[in-house]
Amino acid sequence: MANLANTFTYMFLMLPVLFAAIEVGAQQQHSNITLGSILYPNRNPSSWLSSSGLFSFGFFPKRGGFQVGIWIAATSEKTVVWTANRDDPPVHSEAYLEFTKEGKLILWTKQNMKVIAESPQPVTSASMLDSGNFVIYNKTNVVWESFDYPTDTILVGQRLTSGHSLVSSVSEFDHSSGRFYLSMQADGNLVGYPTNYLNRPEASYWAFMLQTRGEFGNVGSVFVGLTPTGQLFRNASNGFRFQANTIANSSNQSTNKAVIYRATLDPDGIFRLYTHNVDNSSLEINWSALQNQCQARGFCGVNSYCTARNGSNIGDCSCFPGFLYVNRAMKFQGCYRGFVYEESCGSSKDSTLAYNVTAIQHLKLGGYPFSQVSMVEQDCRNSCLEDCTCWAAQYVNGVCSKFKLPFIYSTLNRTDESVKTFVKQSYNISQRAGHTIPYPGKKGDRNKSRKEIILILSLVLGSVAFLFTVVAICSYIFYRSRANQYQKLLENPYLRPNEEFTLRSFSYSELEKATEHFKEEISHAKFLVPDQVGNQLQLKVTRGYSAPELQNSALISDKVDVYSYGVMLLEIICCRSNMDVNVSTEDEIFLPTWVHKCFIENDLNKLVGDEEVDVKSLERMVKVGLLCIHDNPDLRPSMRNVVLMLEGTMDIPFLAWY
Repeated sequence: MANLANTFTYMFLMLPVLFAAIEVGAQQQHSNITLGSILYPNRNPSSWLSSSGLFSFGFFPKRGGFQVGIWIAATSEKTVVWTANRDDPPVHSEAYLEFTKEGKLILWTKQNMKVIAESPQPVTSASMLDSGNFVIYNKTNVVWESFDYPTDTILVGQRLTSGHSLVSSVSEFDHSSGRFYLSMQADGNLVGYPTNYLNRPEASYWAFMLQTRGEFGNVGSVFVGLTPTGQLFRNASNGFRFQANTIANSSNQSTNKAVIYRATLDPDGIFRLYTHNVDNSSLEINWSALQNQCQARGFCGVNSYCTARNGSNIGDCSCFPGFLYVNRAMKFQGCYRGFVYEESCGSSKDSTLAYNVTAIQHLKLGGYPFSQVSMVEQDCRNSCLEDCTCWAAQYVNGVCSKFKLPFIYSTLNRTDESVKTFVKQSYNISQRAGHTIPYPGKKGDRNKSRKEIILILSLVLGSVAFLFTVVAICSYIFYRSRANQYQKLLENPYLRPNEEFTLRSFSYSELEKATEHFKEEISHAKFLVPDQVGNQLQLKVTRGYSAPELQNSALISDKVDVYSYGVMLLEIICCRSNMDVNVSTEDEIFLPTWVHKCFIENDLNKLVGDEEVDVKSLERMVKVGLLCIHDNPDLRPSMRNVVLMLEGTMDIPFLAWY
């Protein structure tokens, strides 16, 4: 009887999905895009509309260029629901999209071409459906559809199946891969994680769990879907039993075609259910997985903490005391250490640094402490101050937890009275940051001494200003004098410089004559193949200073130089070239491979031989070098951050690639 009841429940929940399949099937009978059709970014046609004009496929603006995707076209604002090659840089206005005669959907640019969709079967046509699904047909069936490759959104009739994820966008206007992903796991659980960390249970911040996992057994198939009435549900089956659970319902449940439902993992990491009313272009949030942005683990970057604004779901990111924003315009990127420190914690007699602690009520640290001991509050503060490895201590209900850098997953909740955090930072003894240095003389002499200090500062600043003014005037006079002399030299036909010592332009015939009809052609990798002659050239890919994206004909960015710098840094560390065949083992031939192997095996001494080096400095430089040569250019640091990390003023981010 229980199995029979489950069967009826399953059939009831699956009815909307069956209706959606019937509706999509009806739509698939109409084709409106023929082979050879072309789209352009800034001239008609720039997109292909669905039959009722609800959705559109084509080019939309992105960071000064264009990107290919699908958006809701029936409302006043473009809401992007799918993006092709979302992490590629924007294309120029001269690019175009072609549905070729061979049935491939290709994006052409000046630099290269990208295949967006193709099928091994012969293709006849394509269509933008009113469901928001872009499909390609052979004579009878769908052979490719955008629903199989979700980005950050699920639409009605679409499924997020086991092993697939929704990845948030960077922002409302930048639809590249963002900081969060929602995974439909093989165990039947729908779980949210930050992208910068491994998908371990302790890193998750939201989950919709399989309710009867223990007696259910191994999950055979599982998916998340959205019905035509706005019901977001999860269906799981082990081959004999199934479980259908409602995640959320729309408050405006309707099968009206003028209503569009979507479930999106937004840039702030929160999974939300939306309703778009086409008739009045209104947008309504029907359900939100979290109450505020601070609940999304990792909403604020390392060494910063999140504070929820009163009465709203908006989160603000703030740096810990003594830390500075990596990018003040995008505070969620985190903070770096704005002070110097010594390994001795200021215990040396010659040290110019001292340390103090700032107490912050309601601040809860994320991550894992390296020490947890029961003690009183004052002892907790002092324990961190005296511990070289401690940079923050959290005191909760008589337990002191000490943390190392970097600080992650930290939030400030003003309703939580039980937690207090002590944050440590250094200051110069002679100029204590954030504090007033008391005057050592008698109390009656303070006003007099302050006046003397102000007078001295005024004289010094005045003298410096006067000196700069004199230098500026002298420089201007010298410049004008040399300019006048040069002008007279040019005007005098007998004294003007010889033409062979000045820059001049050459005509084409002069260049042709000087190069003997361009006899030798000079050209990041083109070489003649030994069996070829003439002008037949082949691209030769070599492992050296060039970044991987150059070998894949990708666009050049400043991260190419960062890659080259990383290779050079590893060469300096190891005192050898990046390619050396005269080595004892095959692993040592290519330097980056060898360095990475030594790093993961925790055996960096092999890199420097018998030389005595500071182990922490060596490890820091190796980490920076490996980070610079990361295969993903987006994960390579900027040169500014490279300098900060090498100086030790900025912490090196943790990556699973290590």
